[in-house]
Amino acid sequence: MFALFFVNARFLQEVKGFSPLLTGVAIVPLVIPMIVLSRLAGRFAPRPAVLAGLAGNVAGLALLSFAGATMPYPLYAAGLVIMGASMGLCLPVLSHEIMAALPRERAGLGSGLNSATRELGSAVGVAVMGTVMATYGMGTGYRVVAAVVLAGGLLTGWWLRPGARESA
Repeated sequence: MFALFFVNARFLQEVKGFSPLLTGVAIVPLVIPMIVLSRLAGRFAPRPAVLAGLAGNVAGLALLSFAGATMPYPLYAAGLVIMGASMGLCLPVLSHEIMAALPRERAGLGSGLNSATRELGSAVGVAVMGTVMATYGMGTGYRVVAAVVLAGGLLTGWWLRPGARESA
């Protein structure tokens, strides 16, 4: 998912011709819903919040996979809103669920592993997305990431099913 930040800025500057300042402003539709929903995410049950968030990520990535020089910015911004809202909904809940799955005395280990996994995933995500984009184009890159998020969402949905933590 962190590849989105890299690709988004590159797309807006190189394809749409936005200045760096306008690119920063154009990314606001991604940020605002992420902030708002991350503050509200704890009010929802974990499994539905995560599954809705990951489904929203897949939908947002699918919409962004059609982005090109002729796509109107408001349509592109709609994809950013979907992505921001879905990330804000599921990421805090996922972090909480990882920490809640561990005994209190392992909290430091869990937090460190969560952070390390996020960093590793970010680096690998940018590398894979960049490679796929350079080879097959931006649309294919977004579709590949959508497929990875869908697979991860199915696995996460299985892990978050009722009774899964007790049987693990």
